[in-house]
Amino acid sequence: MAFARRRGPGLARSERLAAARQGPLELRSSGVSDFELERVADLAQLQPGQGLGFEALGLERQADSRRRPGAQEVALGVELLADLEACAAGLFGAPCVAGGEAYGGQVVEQASQVGVTRSQALLALSDGGSQLVRGGLQVADAAQQHGVVAIDYVTDYQPGETDYGQGPISLFGSNHMLGPNNSIAGNPVPLTLRGGGLLPGSVVPTSGNQQNVAEFLDNIARGVIDLGALDVPYLWREGSAFGDGDLSGIVEVEPGTRILFEPSAEALASFHSRFNALGTPDAPIVLEAADPAQPWAGIRYKGNDRRPKLEHCIVRGAEIGVVASDSYVRLESCLLEQNDFGATAAQFGTLEVGKTRILDNAIGARATGLGSAHLEADPNPNWFEGNGIAVQSEVLSGEPVEDEAQGAYWGGADGPQHPSNPGGSGDLVEGPVGVLRFLATPPDFDDHPPVVRVPRITSSLEPGSKLHLRWTVEDDGEIVSHRIEYSAHGDNPGLAPIVEGISGLARSFEVTIPDPVPSSNINPSAFRIVAVDDAGQEGWSDVLFFDAEYGEQPFAFETDLSSGVTVGQPYSLAWGGVWGNLYLQLEDLGTFVDLGYGLEQPMFSDRVPAASTDLARYALFCAGEDRWYFSDNFELRPHPWIGDAPPMVAMTSPSAGDAYHSGGIVAVTWTVSDDEALRGFDLQASYDGGRTWHWLIDDLPATQFAYDWRLSSSDGIADVRVRVIARDRRVQASSDGSDVVFSIDGCGNQAVQPVQVVRSGLPANPAALQPTTGAEPVVGSIWSPSIDHSTFEPGAVADFLLVGAIPANLPLGVEGTLLCDLGGPFVLLSATAPGAPFAVGLPDTCTLVGAYLTCQGAALTPTAGIRLTNGLDILVGQP
Repeated sequence: MAFARRRGPGLARSERLAAARQGPLELRSSGVSDFELERVADLAQLQPGQGLGFEALGLERQADSRRRPGAQEVALGVELLADLEACAAGLFGAPCVAGGEAYGGQVVEQASQVGVTRSQALLALSDGGSQLVRGGLQVADAAQQHGVVAIDYVTDYQPGETDYGQGPISLFGSNHMLGPNNSIAGNPVPLTLRGGGLLPGSVVPTSGNQQNVAEFLDNIARGVIDLGALDVPYLWREGSAFGDGDLSGIVEVEPGTRILFEPSAEALASFHSRFNALGTPDAPIVLEAADPAQPWAGIRYKGNDRRPKLEHCIVRGAEIGVVASDSYVRLESCLLEQNDFGATAAQFGTLEVGKTRILDNAIGARATGLGSAHLEADPNPNWFEGNGIAVQSEVLSGEPVEDEAQGAYWGGADGPQHPSNPGGSGDLVEGPVGVLRFLATPPDFDDHPPVVRVPRITSSLEPGSKLHLRWTVEDDGEIVSHRIEYSAHGDNPGLAPIVEGISGLARSFEVTIPDPVPSSNINPSAFRIVAVDDAGQEGWSDVLFFDAEYGEQPFAFETDLSSGVTVGQPYSLAWGGVWGNLYLQLEDLGTFVDLGYGLEQPMFSDRVPAASTDLARYALFCAGEDRWYFSDNFELRPHPWIGDAPPMVAMTSPSAGDAYHSGGIVAVTWTVSDDEALRGFDLQASYDGGRTWHWLIDDLPATQFAYDWRLSSSDGIADVRVRVIARDRRVQASSDGSDVVFSIDGCGNQAVQPVQVVRSGLPANPAALQPTTGAEPVVGSIWSPSIDHSTFEPGAVADFLLVGAIPANLPLGVEGTLLCDLGGPFVLLSATAPGAPFAVGLPDTCTLVGAYLTCQGAALTPTAGIRLTNGLDILVGQP
């Protein structure tokens, strides 16, 4: 970005303040990290259209900067001077200072000559001032009045220009956190996002500005950004300064977020960019017109290979709410209302819709002749009502391909208006659409499908390697079972089950990465975790990855990075024999920073970018070999003048050499210290000797120092690792545990805690089968559950216990709901008398440890009838 800078030696402080107020405060980061903005000084004094100008992305020397000799206690890790020889020690050694008047202990003048433009700066004005940490600016203390304003570096910003937005604060790239003590008033809007995001928990003022919104400008995401839920909505501006307005990066819209779109504004996610909007039943995401009288363009997925999904979203007031163009787009548990077109599949796009209400649109869902719509509702039925046309299927030429919309409710008991349904009085359906199987009453939208979420995994996996897929699931009722589906890169979506009948108790499963058939299709492969609840509804989440091999040899470096490097430090990287695309991987963030494509010479030189982690490493992808090469991890830190050391963490368990059985619990514990404050912890695991790492859980609170990790069922992994990542308040990361090797092997040397969970079924069975206390289901013991007949069939003639491997939920009528699938392996046991304990012998064998079983009681009545009890889903333990 070009800046017109006000400068001049000898400006008085009041003159600098006046100059500073003519430009917006611009906070830029590297696109790979987060920072926190707790307090911004003097913003209450800013007038509409005015602000502070400061760009902080890297190092660019200017011709006439100056240094005042003898300046004291200035923590600057950013190159301020053109005279490299005069300030060489200041860049990477002793302080390098631009001379001038001190503010809060800092001395900065003629910094207007500093162009900070390349994500390599680290600026610290620590005494009540600002800090650029891991690419982000932190303003720590508004009590020091001139902590920010002291920077004499401004833009000639005029009210009404749109290049910088209307907010006094502009956030560029990556994520930011605004604390609760900012004073931002008298402006058109409080802040502008120009490729940056706001983390959940950020505080944006709800009053005092003309529009109290978070302005989103340029329609572009730099890196991976979050739009966290705020007390005010986001305002998505129309138009873009970047091509056709593609987001370029990844936008993660958090549950509970509300976005207002200007007339004709759109979110376009093409190719590898993403617009992910995954709400929850209690916190839906709202995407709607800023002016109800003027529609916005909509969410458009164009040539997108990332299997986009909108879940628990409200899309309102758009020209076309959601467009799938040469993309496979899923809408689950959404509401599309008051749009010209609710959703459209066009240009080889596919639209898949489940448990969604499509209400009061001119046209609810449309498929062009080159697109297809899957609106069939089983097991998650849709609801169409109040639309001018509920579904429109256009046929351009040739034989019509029927789009399916079976099992939906159409606003009337007699179904939709369609030639195949002459008596229908519900919404109109046009074109070749299958509708003859329909609902006579609306679906129950108070009973939501399961909400499944999967922690992040690394982006590339090697065929033949093992991975423990993990997930969380929430539901209004009970989770009956799970299954895992798989799609190779050549199939989109092409999902097919590879494991079925997984217990409803399970939250992880070991898979071996398949070796896909070679294909010219470069779409990612995928696993899908599907959860089935007691109403038969399904919720799911996809795990995307690319298939690639991993080279054994590390890079060879010209610069020795084993002792760590400092932000802004120049380096040269050399390797031999291969060429490809070079990345800097920040493993604590799961981020790859692209450093160059098609590097034909095994040499790369640059400066170390802004970050603070001990989990940096370089990665080279060789497309000709379809193989990754990695360096060892090294530490990348800001200059110590920042005044905030990274946290120190030590993992205290597990220990090297420990052996665990599948289904066992790994007790992960740690200690930590920090010189200021902690933000929280992440846990990552590796199943391939530390080559790839995957999240177990993230964002554990700063007060938690232990986590019980239940392992998946496994046939053995020799080298398993877990590490703890601690983050401080400035998001600096430190880790421990990467070199601690334990195994999942045989019976292990650790106990496995058994589990017993009651499952009632739907319709619910009587709660009569009682879990045991004391004598729990462990190998080498007799497990003795019993049926309580005090209220359940007190005159029963006999009791039976069904023990099976596959859960079910099959209503049988008067007998009750069958909770065990008789199509799988099972045994039937009888008690010695009604109400007497069953004797379930659990052999002392390792193969049974960690196994999930489903048990259900049954009573024989005096009239020879059968009545079923609740079920017990159990995990077999080991003492």
